[in-house]
Amino acid sequence: MIDITYSSLATAFSMPLKYDEETISRMTEMSKHRKDLAKQTDEQKEARNRMALFPSGEKAEVLFTSPELWVVSYTGLVLRRWC
Repeated sequence: MIDITYSSLATAFSMPLKYDEETISRMTEMSKHRKDLAKQTDEQKEARNRMALFPSGEKAEVLFTSPELWVVSYTGLVLRRWC
């Protein structure tokens, strides 16, 4: 199953989807103790990185409320995502 929420919001707000490097960095730091991640297939890595694929533009902002939680805020709408 693929989560289409961010893709749908990007379309609705006419924004491109971009990987947020800070989010990927935090996800990597949080998971570095997981030895199974080193054995992930490319498909699994791609699926994991999709958690950091957000609409990008002046109407979107990634907010880090704690090390393991981030919020993507759009004008009038807030979505939460965590690992």
